[in-house]
Amino acid sequence: PDAMTAWEDALRRKLPTGTALYGLSNLKRLPFFVPKGAVRKTLKEKLPNTAVLCDWKGKVYPALGFAADATIAVGVFTAAGERLGSVDAEASTEGVRQVLELLRAGQVE
Repeated sequence: PDAMTAWEDALRRKLPTGTALYGLSNLKRLPFFVPKGAVRKTLKEKLPNTAVLCDWKGKVYPALGFAADATIAVGVFTAAGERLGSVDAEASTEGVRQVLELLRAGQVE
């Protein structure tokens, strides 16, 4: 959640008005003994303003085109669901620039 929080903080200040921000947590490797309720609670506490999809079986993550070995990635999609690309990195000024560049490239003139 800390990496997601860092991205949320960095992006919320820079995203164009009306841009939706969602989280996706690939939990395929979560040990069976960790209660799912505890995971949900932690995500809600750390990301109170962002809806986070919990991908318990790890099927959504690769279906959306994220690298299987990516620890943290930001996917950029159009309102229609077209994938524009992703940034596979920790939150940084350069990473935010790349996300904004993908958004601009996907805008219809």
